[in-house]
Amino acid sequence: MSIETAERRGIFSCGYHSDLSGLAPNGFLTGAEWDWAGKGAEFVKAWQTGQPYPNLLRGGFKQGLVKISPFGKSVPENVRADIIAARQAFVDDKLKIYAGPLKSNDGKQILAPGQIIANDDVGFKFGVNWLVEGAIGETGLK
Repeated sequence: MSIETAERRGIFSCGYHSDLSGLAPNGFLTGAEWDWAGKGAEFVKAWQTGQPYPNLLRGGFKQGLVKISPFGKSVPENVRADIIAARQAFVDDKLKIYAGPLKSNDGKQILAPGQIIANDDVGFKFGVNWLVEGAIGETGLK
């Protein structure tokens, strides 16, 4: 379903990869998008000038590769402030995505109590082939 269709049906939506706020001005909340003005611009400039560049560029808020899309009209100011504070906590490395205890939906312990995985640990993130405890369904990944 597109975000335009979602808005027509009274469903809120979030974007991913780019700013989609103009497509559903009343139903769009916010999103995560690539920030090509920061580190992404360095990557593009290196490519344009024939300079060496990595063939794989990873990162998030802390590395300046991801930014928050504009907030939609329906997002209250206190929620906006909470989101901006959480973004800053990622930049400051104070908010962790994965912290134990964490179990999968089939009861396996993923992280022990107190165990924390660094946000930039791509080995862990790309090895996620499980659903979190309480989620219903299967990942389809083996």
